[in-house]
Amino acid sequence: MVRPPDITWDQSPEYKMAQLSGYACYIRWYGLSKVKDGCSLQESKMLQRLGFTDIDAIDANQAMLDVAKSKNVYNRLICDFLGLNTLDIKNDTYDGAVATGCFNESHVTGDCFPELVRIMKPGGLILIQIRADLLEKMVGFKEAMEQLENDKMWTLVKKEYFPNWYVDKPIDGFRAVFRII
Repeated sequence: MVRPPDITWDQSPEYKMAQLSGYACYIRWYGLSKVKDGCSLQESKMLQRLGFTDIDAIDANQAMLDVAKSKNVYNRLICDFLGLNTLDIKNDTYDGAVATGCFNESHVTGDCFPELVRIMKPGGLILIQIRADLLEKMVGFKEAMEQLENDKMWTLVKKEYFPNWYVDKPIDGFRAVFRII
């Protein structure tokens, strides 16, 4: 598989998304064995530095949300599983969402995409990141992204593969940014 060359931070979709101002949502799934800093404090603080000052967090693990609460980064901590269910969030709430580290066959799958679209404002951006091997392995994931594009629910802004999903393991990642229509 041909990989695009590395890009600098100011060319990355995270940077472009973070240039927006408004209300953001950070979505991450952790197992208890991975409790470290709570809903990826590093990414959330980056969103704050770049203009997102009103950030909620969604996690299916209350222990992670308890850690996140102590970091004073998030406004609302929502303990719920992201899937076919309807979240306790009003329609058209968020200007941006980052979903990273949550997609896996036993965690969050592509069936959550319609719910993500529902809670996003028209014109809002969703950044989705997944390990490249899982992108290929998860049945229906790529098709679910394509279906929402075909249904004119969102449009692809950018997609790319990137190296080093983990710092210490040679696993590539994949990211895509979608704009809500």
